[in-house]
Order: sequence, then structure tokens, then C-alpha cells
Amino acid sequence: MRRLERLGKLLAVLGAFTLSGFLAHQFGAGGLWHGFNTALATGEAGKKSRYDLTRLEAVNETLKYVRDRYVEPDRVRPRDMLLSALNYIQRDVAQVIVMPSSNGEVTLRVDTHSKQLR
Repeated sequence: MRRLERLGKLLAVLGAFTLSGFLAHQFGAGGLWHGFNTALATGEAGKKSRYDLTRLEAVNETLKYVRDRYVEPDRVRPRDMLLSALNYIQRDVAQVIVMPSSNGEVTLRVDTHSKQLR
């Protein structure tokens, strides 16, 4: 009886590995979820060029994704989301300082450079 349980567990594990290997081979590196494609958003899909930050391709693609697929669109607050993202950058990168003001502007300071954003 105990051997049958072990054999069943072994077959289940081998079956799971076989299925996952088949799916990985079938769908490639993108996995099962073909939603937000980062290569498309960063412009690296078919060409080897540097990412142009001024075009905001990744930001626009992210906003489109949130607009199209978010369950409760009323809860999306772009300003709060941007401030939260900048706060995470500020926590991870010591040279970046984010100073939001009450009039809706944000001052970004990186080392000696500073810029105000609306």
C-alpha cells in the first residue's frame, strides 16, 4: 500500500515536470501569459537601439495596460501612482531625492541636478 502511494506521488511529480516542460517549449520564454510585452514597450522587439526615455514608451504602455485591464478604474490615481514609484526609486537609489509640494509639482534632485515637474 505504501509503495503505491510513493509511486503515485512520483508519477504526479514526473507528470507535472513533463507538462511544465512541454508548456515552456510550446510557449517559449514569454510563458503562458502574453499580456504586457516589455520588449515591445522598450522598443527592443526587432531592433537593437537604445531606449529613448523622452518618448515614454514604457510609461504609455503601462498606462494603456492599467486602463484596459484594471478591475476598478475608479481606484486608479495616476499622481499617487507616480509619487509612489518615485518614492521607491528614491529608496533604492541614494542619489535621487523626490520632494513633492502641495501645489501639485514635484522636484526631483539627482546629485547636483534638479528639475521641477508638474
